[in-house]
Amino acid sequence: CQPEIDWTRMKSPSLFLRIWTHVRKDGFLWTVKQSLRASGLQRIWALPGLLFRRGTEGDSDTLYAYYDLNVSPITYDALWFCLCAEMERREKGLKHLALVLVPTGGGDVREESYEYDKAVDRDKRIWRVYNVVIASMLMIRPEASVHVLRDVKDLRLLAARPRHVFPQGYSPFAFPKPVTYQDFAVLQRRLSARGLESFFSAGLAGRNYIQNWRRCFGARPRMVVVTLRNYGFASDRNSNIAAWLAFARELDPEKYTVVFVPDTDTAYDDHTDEIASEFLVFREAAFHPHLRAALYEAAFVNMATMAGPTSMITFNAHCRYLQFKPMVPSAAMSTREVLEEIGYKFGETPEFSTRYQKLVWEADDLEVLRREFRAFETLADETNLPDMPALCGERGRT
Repeated sequence: CQPEIDWTRMKSPSLFLRIWTHVRKDGFLWTVKQSLRASGLQRIWALPGLLFRRGTEGDSDTLYAYYDLNVSPITYDALWFCLCAEMERREKGLKHLALVLVPTGGGDVREESYEYDKAVDRDKRIWRVYNVVIASMLMIRPEASVHVLRDVKDLRLLAARPRHVFPQGYSPFAFPKPVTYQDFAVLQRRLSARGLESFFSAGLAGRNYIQNWRRCFGARPRMVVVTLRNYGFASDRNSNIAAWLAFARELDPEKYTVVFVPDTDTAYDDHTDEIASEFLVFREAAFHPHLRAALYEAAFVNMATMAGPTSMITFNAHCRYLQFKPMVPSAAMSTREVLEEIGYKFGETPEFSTRYQKLVWEADDLEVLRREFRAFETLADETNLPDMPALCGERGRT
């Protein structure tokens, strides 16, 4: 569940190399435009009357957290951001969290590199703003207020000037700050100290929908949910689909029901139709994050190659999981250096994880899948683990 990489968040020594790479691949003009976008200076026309100043008593107990689309990716990084903000709120002893989605200067999504745009074009990115980023903000437990701005000038519509801001020192007008890998490392340390909760729970209604779906298809009590990654960006991180299918065929159908969650961008491709000819494919979860979260909570065990959506199981104490392939040296966002910068320890499961959650630092080959599932199955039998986690009710603010 490591966040997607973004060059604006990289350390200084790598930044110049990244810029030069973009100049070669995407051209000088594109690189200049992106640099202007990242600086926030393109929004300077909205500056009068919107400068942040000391807040009033009305917002003295509120942390305002800004997810700025000028510098933040339109991915499941939003889950990490929301949790970073929530833990910052607790650290500061504040009562309320306000999540604010700040648009780009032109009110559209930002341009991306040629490679990324080929895999996730502008229309898909706009769709993801509403169905990934905003959906993630609405899912955080305890609940936060969510402000979706259509224009930077709409910052004036917020009820109060922010006294407490996240990321620290954020301003939309001069080099707006995204969360950094260092913020993610701090998050992991705070979770290790405080303990894991069900931060992205779908609640009772979502679980009831999944129960109805299970009855319709006659799913066994032990449901093994397999999440696939299979799209065109950083394809070296994709799932070994042949191995997953071979593994699924070996499970006793009288005891287990295997449910595949396809990648959103390939949910209706031919290969997904082929999987659906043998197993249940819950395509709805690929497009509706809240149903995805509910399905994950209902599983006997979730199995997946590490990807953006698996943040939902990593940060939910009710979810059991086996995640594979966190490190892919050929993918910039999955190198050992980046993972360790985020806070992972090579070869280990995060300290805040439950005993039924494991990060496997190996590729999703058939023998590895078999071995780890058998170990989980043995642990479940020895500890009398219920086939399905108990329903997780709504949580109050802590």
